[in-house]
Amino acid sequence: MQIFAFGINHQTAPLDIREQVPSSMVPREDLLLIAGQYTRTLAAMMLVATLLGMIFTGAGLALSYEPDLPAGATIILLAGVAYLCSALGRGIWLLWRRGAVPSAGKP
Repeated sequence: MQIFAFGINHQTAPLDIREQVPSSMVPREDLLLIAGQYTRTLAAMMLVATLLGMIFTGAGLALSYEPDLPAGATIILLAGVAYLCSALGRGIWLLWRRGAVPSAGKP
């Protein structure tokens, strides 16, 4: 489809929500993966992902301010580390519940 405005020919492409909404407003996949490990419904997953996004954004901005680091990269690294810790912790927890990981009290 072509749009003519002020005598300039513009080509339009299909709309993508990522182009219309700031990236900080769209839940990132890592946040949904973390939230998905602890929730059962989509509504709860979206709520937890939103809360985690606010926490990681605030913490990333606070961590990046004094050393003058790029805020976006700091936020992404923080969320990535949280995802790795969550995935590893969840895996260890599931193994422990199945009895595959011996506890300290058992011989």
